Amino acid sequence: MNRNINKLCGWAGEAEAKQSMEQIGDQFPQFQIAGTTESKAGGTYRLWDFTRIIIGKDSQNYPQKTGDCVSFGAKNAIEYLACIEIANGDLEVFNPIFPPYLYYTGRVLIGNNKLQGRAGSVGSWMAKAVEKYGTIPTGLDGLPTYSGKLADEWGDGQRDCSRWVDVGDDHLIQTTSPIHSWSELVDAIGNGYPVTIASDLGFSMKPGRDGYHEQTDTWHHQMMIHGISDGPEPWWSPLNSWGNVHGTILDPETGEPWPAGSLKCRPEVLERAFQRGELFAYSQFQGFPEQRLRWNFV
Repeated sequence: MNRNINKLCGWAGEAEAKQSMEQIGDQFPQFQIAGTTESKAGGTYRLWDFTRIIIGKDSQNYPQKTGDCVSFGAKNAIEYLACIEIANGDLEVFNPIFPPYLYYTGRVLIGNNKLQGRAGSVGSWMAKAVEKYGTIPTGLDGLPTYSGKLADEWGDGQRDCSRWVDVGDDHLIQTTSPIHSWSELVDAIGNGYPVTIASDLGFSMKPGRDGYHEQTDTWHHQMMIHGISDGPEPWWSPLNSWGNVHGTILDPETGEPWPAGSLKCRPEVLERAFQRGELFAYSQFQGFPEQRLRWNFV
């Protein structure tokens, strides 16, 4: 692995994730779509349709600068979730999310700062943190600009960030839940619930001739899954937080370019992540009710 990439990979790993779930796993509900009347199997679902219709472009997927990938995966998931909520009629205004706050609440407040002195976090800490401590938008008075140094300081508890918790309390994610199978993942994305993925799966930096990024490397890393196809040529797409480094992918159905930072991956590689990693669906509701979303409207 490229040394610069290694610096950005901040998932604390399978052992730490397993230990965390032994401690807090019973606090997460089992994933289930409530009130299901139509199957999402066989469909293609692109959550970036909603960001493009609500903010007129893709959400700002700027590169992380340190090993705070777990917070960036959550940041991207929550921004997508907000756009879906607005598209469904919510009157809130879209605001980008400030990732160092997520890094702080996940590592320090939920993870008890046990990784102090080294970068990284785990998906379950992050999933529980957004339920308990919420999110804060960028641009608040007194809020600094994102940098790697700042994220390291907030994530190590070196700054007093407690004053922002009252702000975060107004922006809670209502439910997060582990995802354990391809069918659950299809149901989550197909009903408009973004999914974070923390694992040791690493991929080719550019797609091959068939358009897929092959699983060829090891990244201890979290990303956000923002698209999936359960059709004859299935794929799933994580959105990476390293900037525009993975080449341009043209959608096989619409011909539209996918958001910068997207990868196109094969379903079978997810078995390793289901067994050894962490996938969490994020919901703006109590639980995961069925959402009949309007797709392909961009």
